[in-house]
Amino acid sequence: MRKLNTHLFVAILISGIFLSSCSDSNSISSPDLSDEITSNESIEAKGKFSNLITQKEIDELLAKHAEELKKWESESHSATLYKALETSDFVLTELPTTYSGRVNAINNNGVAVGNDNGKSFIWKDGIQTILPSIYNSRDQALDINNNDVVVGHSRIPGGNFEGYVWSESAGLQRLGLPVSNSVYTYSLSTGEAINDNDLIAGYATFSSSGGYNGFANQVGDQLTNADISGSFQYSTLNDINENGDAIGRVYSQSTSWVAATWNATDGFSILNLPGINNPFLASINNAGDITGRGYNSNGNISFVQKSDGTLVELSANSQICPSSCFIDPYDINDAGVVVGQIRLPGGFFGTKMPFVWTEEEGITLLPTIVDSGFFIDNAALSINENGQIGGYSINSSYRTMPVIWSTDELGGPTNTAPIADAGADQTLEATGPQTLISLDGSASSDDDGDVLTYSWSLNGNVVATGESPTLNLSVATYTFTLTVSDGEESSTDDIIVEITDTTPPVITSIVVTNSIWPPNHKMTLAVSGVSATDIVDGYVETSIIVESSEPNNGKGDGNTDQDYEVISNPDGTLDVYVRSERSGKKNGRTYTITMSTIDNAGNKSYEIVEVIVDKNQAKKAK
Repeated sequence: MRKLNTHLFVAILISGIFLSSCSDSNSISSPDLSDEITSNESIEAKGKFSNLITQKEIDELLAKHAEELKKWESESHSATLYKALETSDFVLTELPTTYSGRVNAINNNGVAVGNDNGKSFIWKDGIQTILPSIYNSRDQALDINNNDVVVGHSRIPGGNFEGYVWSESAGLQRLGLPVSNSVYTYSLSTGEAINDNDLIAGYATFSSSGGYNGFANQVGDQLTNADISGSFQYSTLNDINENGDAIGRVYSQSTSWVAATWNATDGFSILNLPGINNPFLASINNAGDITGRGYNSNGNISFVQKSDGTLVELSANSQICPSSCFIDPYDINDAGVVVGQIRLPGGFFGTKMPFVWTEEEGITLLPTIVDSGFFIDNAALSINENGQIGGYSINSSYRTMPVIWSTDELGGPTNTAPIADAGADQTLEATGPQTLISLDGSASSDDDGDVLTYSWSLNGNVVATGESPTLNLSVATYTFTLTVSDGEESSTDDIIVEITDTTPPVITSIVVTNSIWPPNHKMTLAVSGVSATDIVDGYVETSIIVESSEPNNGKGDGNTDQDYEVISNPDGTLDVYVRSERSGKKNGRTYTITMSTIDNAGNKSYEIVEVIVDKNQAKKAK
């Protein structure tokens, strides 16, 4: 995965030479710290992040220089502030810590590992979990692959350290000590890096004479010396990519310590870096690009050596670095983006800032928790393929805080937006002026398992909330928009609901008579109480047409003009009267009364009643 190796400068790199060049000219002189930070191990034994100052060392420095700190804080300073130069493209998120810590690695899932006050931790789904320890001593989780398998080491009380591998399924597994501490007091092993094939790169003591050699072993395998040629007395491996290509250092009587690459076929190969002395390789990406640092005739140099052998120097513009600045690269991703730490003027002990570098834009400073102070220490240590960066930033209490820089604010894990599903479109028959409908968003989902909220809007206005609300709607076509939110992100889905009215109105009437006698030329009530109702529109207007089988004035019918009449009643109903007459020359008269109505949806109803004025009175049966 990504490797943030550092090598052997310990905090000596904040030496008096550097600090004096970075101190505030108006301040009391900065101390030479080269004798204040020491190690009980051989300097070559240092691995990943060895040149980073520890929180313990910071606390000791502040205690030792307490009087200078008080004086420095009481004076007026013109310390350089770098806030204006920090990029706004990244947001800094602090991870929880009991005292101090740092993020050493972050994988492509956004899962981070590191150290919290001497304990290894994993940060996943917004939750920090302290990992188990071999010795319950000071531990470091150094790397994590995309399967969330972690490697690191645990401090051996009174000795060195032993490597481990951890996964949620298998728990803590010791890498072991090829040479036990009973043989050699400073026997060690450490897992520095792990790729997605669960191939661990690191170094361990393989000889009772001391020293150590690199290894590249599968999880669960016994550690074996990676120097298959036996050409080198000592070696280290501190990063490995998905192709099984690793980087490290080798030592022999003729070469001393030099940078090297490694693969399972060829073993170690010395890396040719013309003009660069004492190089240390920090990280290798899957393309074979390597970032590292060393020294040349101009002083320190940081670089990216591309897979084709091209060497590109990392540099900062004069606004960030007006003179020589020490640049520590720690990681490079597959896009060729490098992250690390740059040491700049400002503050009492100098200012160390986190940076991100691209070949196109050079070095850009990342946001930090505080802008200036007696001691400013920040570093970007790991970058994944999504551009998330892990590291640490010092706070106003001079404690290093584990942080993640991201182009999106991290409130927890990387969030997946929910998927809204408003269900299938609906077509419903009206059941009245208002029809009850049910909306159903229960098919909506969220891959993160977050609790979802639901809102239903119509024409931009929220009309209902909840997963499955009900509404009363009139006849029309509606487009509802369901918005589902997990509290961070949301998504929408539309549903069309059509309420139709295909039910015709109902005509109500009372047929008083179908047969009239005698033909006395008087108006006779034939149909009464005519009205029409509709389930949607309620009362609707009724049209009545009366047709006669004879003309108004026929022979022998009494010579009258208007032979029917429609009367409106106070209750809104209609009565139909017809004249009781017929032609004396024919067989009787038939009135056809047609009652019709239409509702707002265009549904029509008809009712026809026939009333006969007989020619002769029907004879009664005897």
